[in-house]
Amino acid sequence: MHSKERIVDRGPGAVLAVLIAAIAALAIATGCGDSSDGSEPALTKAEYIKQGNAICKKGVEERIAVSEDVFKEHTKNGKLELTQAEEEDLVSETTLPPVRKAVEELAALAPPEGEEDTVNAIVEGFEEAVEAVEEDPGSVLGSGDSPFAEPTEKAGDYGLQPCVSLS
Repeated sequence: MHSKERIVDRGPGAVLAVLIAAIAALAIATGCGDSSDGSEPALTKAEYIKQGNAICKKGVEERIAVSEDVFKEHTKNGKLELTQAEEEDLVSETTLPPVRKAVEELAALAPPEGEEDTVNAIVEGFEEAVEAVEEDPGSVLGSGDSPFAEPTEKAGDYGLQPCVSLS
């Protein structure tokens, strides 16, 4: 049996955790962007965090909702049974879109004055993570380093706690 066709037998919690991490990272990547065109007034850090957390919370909820439907469909005897290819399709087609949307919404927020470099680093990190997952959806599966590890840590340090759960 080719390795791409093997059945991956992980508990639903492990896959959900990976999907959540991927979504969090993606949401932050597209959501903490730069409004340098001047169309939006700069937010205070508190306003940015409040709006960013609301965006990420919504993204996490959407990701969980779509993931739960897939888990119900593919769970047998208490275990999620998908081939590696099916897991990668699940990431690309189901869990990544809500994360990408959240990241785009974060990117649309005007960073607080004096915090542009920090916010842009978070957003760019998430954007890079989303791109990496688009190119290799398997990168968020398993126990290896996730492309979202660094941006989710930065987001959490900044105060965007719900965004940490996107990945």
